[in-house]
Amino acid sequence: MGGSEKMTIEIYLDATNGSDTLGNGSSLAPYRTLQYFCDSVAVKNNADYKVFLNNGVYEITNGTIFGQFNSGNMTIIGKGENTEIVQRAYMYQNSVGGNADFSLIIAKCKYNILTTLTGANVNGFRWKWSFYNVLFEYTPNNQTSVFSTSGKELVFRNCVKLTNTTSFLRKNSFVISVYDSMGYFTSGYQTTQADWDKGGNIIGSFDNYMEVLNYQGEYAWITSKSFILHDGEYKKWNEGQEPVDEYVSTIPPLTSNSSSSLGEAFGNGYAADYYQAFDGIDSTVWQGDKPTVGVIGFKYNKPICISRYILANYTATTRFNPKSWTFEGSNNGIDYTILDTKENITTSNPSITEATFNNNQTFLYYRFNITNISLADGTNRPHVHEIKLFEHKKESGVPPQWESISSTPPSYTQFLEQGMDSLSPLLDRKITTLEPMSMADKSEILGVGEIGKVFSKTIDLKKYFDIRNVRMEEK
Repeated sequence: MGGSEKMTIEIYLDATNGSDTLGNGSSLAPYRTLQYFCDSVAVKNNADYKVFLNNGVYEITNGTIFGQFNSGNMTIIGKGENTEIVQRAYMYQNSVGGNADFSLIIAKCKYNILTTLTGANVNGFRWKWSFYNVLFEYTPNNQTSVFSTSGKELVFRNCVKLTNTTSFLRKNSFVISVYDSMGYFTSGYQTTQADWDKGGNIIGSFDNYMEVLNYQGEYAWITSKSFILHDGEYKKWNEGQEPVDEYVSTIPPLTSNSSSSLGEAFGNGYAADYYQAFDGIDSTVWQGDKPTVGVIGFKYNKPICISRYILANYTATTRFNPKSWTFEGSNNGIDYTILDTKENITTSNPSITEATFNNNQTFLYYRFNITNISLADGTNRPHVHEIKLFEHKKESGVPPQWESISSTPPSYTQFLEQGMDSLSPLLDRKITTLEPMSMADKSEILGVGEIGKVFSKTIDLKKYFDIRNVRMEEK
């Protein structure tokens, strides 16, 4: 039995909006720094990572950031000219470090090295290190090298080096390969251009260098984009959006029972300050009657459909927390319909109960009828710090459709921001078998002496078609 294929783990970083303390590396909760991910999160042995960098600056301040990986692969992908990695520390300066079983790719970004790192052999590493579509804006001058590989191959493909600094690349007994690149790639100690120039390079010049970064190779900074020209307009396909369920809070914070134009708070209990359960202040509290029971609610000025609520307590004394209740609706304040029931809710600090339920009816009155609390000893009354009631609204979806972008040739920005990444499978032809159709006698529409039948249904071929077989039959 063969071994299973290793799964690639995708990690997202955002130097501006990410967080190393609250993030989890997902696209919705990215980490902030590359250093933190490599030091504290990444598996160092036999992992396969694809790390996506959002716009921003990512600093390398620890020279062992990649040397700590024993094996595996890591591909770090930026977003082009707005993503920059800055190396602020030597990586095994004038020595050798890291593991040859590890492979690192840095792509689609800027990679700059502080010009103050002038000590001999700035980077001495064993792992395979590749740069694809990377712009080197500044690097230090050196007597021996900035990059000196001592384990596996060092690769540059579709890269640009802008500054004419000394001793950039040093070849020892291992391999350096530069392909299809441009600019001032210079040879280090005991190294010649023939040692690393593998073809397609323009060395010593950087005219139109953005062409190299933007359009060449797998990691080109600009992805091909397309529009369709139809009826004199340039269009893109909009996949549309399914209808989305949305719950909208219906009561603004109250300062008194009747301070809202939408209605008023009502109930019973220790005092008539029912609004304190709706005031948006965690520290204020409504208290029900002894022992253990109470009613708290809101009367709207017009009927409304509530299908979600939040009942919250923030006190450290959990014995007052509601434990059992019904949530009810009424249009006359007398006859109530039970919409949701809770029994023996486990309370904690804070105690927050959130419930969503099916309700298609509109009511004027909504209330919580509390029947038990956490410590029902006959001396305690229920407390409620905050209540929120939500109306269910279904946000309209958007059907799939062609969207017009421009009646004139789109600009560079329009292509980049709105163009379609691929016309496949959108315009791919598919073989479709049509259902058999009966034929009807339509002799009345035929010429004199002609006989025959015709199809009784019109076929509307709105897209592309491909006739594979035609069968003629005389009857």
